[in-house]
Amino acid sequence: MIRDIVFATEAAKQKALFELASTSPLTVFVAWFENTRDRLREYFDYHHNESSVITYRELRTALHRDLVFVEHYPLNEKENNVFQSLEAKAITVYSSLDEPLFRRFGGDRISVLLEKMGLDENEPISHPLITKSIHGIQEKIAANITIDQPAAGMEEWMQKNVTPGMAGAG
Repeated sequence: MIRDIVFATEAAKQKALFELASTSPLTVFVAWFENTRDRLREYFDYHHNESSVITYRELRTALHRDLVFVEHYPLNEKENNVFQSLEAKAITVYSSLDEPLFRRFGGDRISVLLEKMGLDENEPISHPLITKSIHGIQEKIAANITIDQPAAGMEEWMQKNVTPGMAGAG
């Protein structure tokens, strides 16, 4: 089971991850992309937190620790393969609506809607329908990809792999 925790902005997500790291120091934070790992490490270093931040390729070093993913991978199949290999009952994924995965599929419109509803930037949204929508986004991307070209960051991945005109609500 995947539990999605989505914030309006990357800054709000980083703040929440820092708070989690402060209260659960044994948690290992897992990024799909090196750029994401590096940004979160810099944020933690700036705030004098030494929590472990790794990429999914380094998971074997942290298998018996509490894991929190700090972004989704754009392709559901690859993500699910990694999640299944962990044999975890539940996986928590923190995301933000201003990440490339969401921006491409209307994250800005959702942010405006949440703001109109009075939701604070630092207040996350989490619901099975959110997880279903993210899965739908991943499926739309997968339907248009013939080869998963590697990249250092999600923005670069999107540029290499996703047709510019491809968009739509998840």
